[in-house]
Amino acid sequence: MNIDSNRTCDVLIVGGGSAGLRAAIEAHDAGAHVLIISKSKKADPHTVLARGGINAALGTMDPKDNWMVHAADTLREGEFLADYERVEEYVDKLEIIFAPLFFAIIGAQVNLNGINLDVLLLSSIIIAVAIVSKLIGCGLPASIFLRDKSKAMKVGIGMISRGEVGLIVAGIGVSAGVLSADVYATIIIMVAVTTLITPLWLKKAYGKEPPNSNGKNLSLDQK
Repeated sequence: MNIDSNRTCDVLIVGGGSAGLRAAIEAHDAGAHVLIISKSKKADPHTVLARGGINAALGTMDPKDNWMVHAADTLREGEFLADYERVEEYVDKLEIIFAPLFFAIIGAQVNLNGINLDVLLLSSIIIAVAIVSKLIGCGLPASIFLRDKSKAMKVGIGMISRGEVGLIVAGIGVSAGVLSADVYATIIIMVAVTTLITPLWLKKAYGKEPPNSNGKNLSLDQK
């Protein structure tokens, strides 16, 4: 296909997405000769691919999804013409905006009126299992490798907290109708309790350490 090396126009628009096309229409209606340059095909701009939505790597559908995967996808869709460091910086900052929304949506799905004695009893059992399983499952191997029961106990305590992965799985389960409202509320309570008690328990565990040579206990920050 032969392409003329020289083109003349009144208005040159870079980008064939919705914003560029809208600007081209306005310029054309004003009587200007318009030329659009786009790296994508005429019927395949990124506006069509995004369907007008906003994409963020929250891991709500795939726990392996994260902002680095999002950055790689962004660079690939941009035909690797975008500045890598700037894309990485912008995508990383999206977490500041969308992470709180994710937790708010998860919390909004919990029916507080449905929390009864049965839910609290089940939550207590699940919390106990969550704590004991981490203390044994992580603390026991740590005691074998570290040969120090105190350090192994701290490893087990540090692993107790359940975070966003549990919330993601629970959110998918309740959305798919696999989990009932009671079970979903139980999981949220377990995640909240284990997340709150872990740092408090760790602080107490480190506070019981014998003083160092200077007669002072080492804080978590100093460690």
